[in-house]
This record gives sequence, C-alpha cells and structure tokens, in this order.
Amino acid sequence: VSTAVGGVAEVLGETGRLVPFGDTEAMAKAAATILTDPELHERLSAAARQRAIDEFATERVVNRYVALYERLLQ
Repeated sequence: VSTAVGGVAEVLGETGRLVPFGDTEAMAKAAATILTDPELHERLSAAARQRAIDEFATERVVNRYVALYERLLQ
C-alpha cells in the first residue's frame, strides 16, 4: 500500500494498492484488506515476485544500462 505520488504508480503496478496522499484512513483500510484477504494477499504477492523477476533482475537491469550507454555513445 502506498500513496499515489510521483512515480509510485508506475513502480507499484498491479502489485499493491494506491491511496490518495495524506488519506491515512484509506491507507489503513487498504492495508487491512490485504492482510485479511488471503486470496488478494497471495495474488498481490505473486504479482510482486514476478514483477521483481521481470523488471528488476540483475541481468535485465544490466542489459538496460548497457543499451542506454550504447545509445548515449552514438
């Protein structure tokens, strides 16, 4: 659960819930929902694990940097 500020939505994707900035009640409600709904918890957890593998695995990140450097050097 996070607030919808900056680039958080892009990073979070479908792996969690966004709430309005400063809305502590919405934050608490979203967290309670995830913690008390085993199916939702598992679905979000699985999505987060897969996103970490797909987007942030070392090889993938290194390849992105290499591609960026190659473009900058052209």
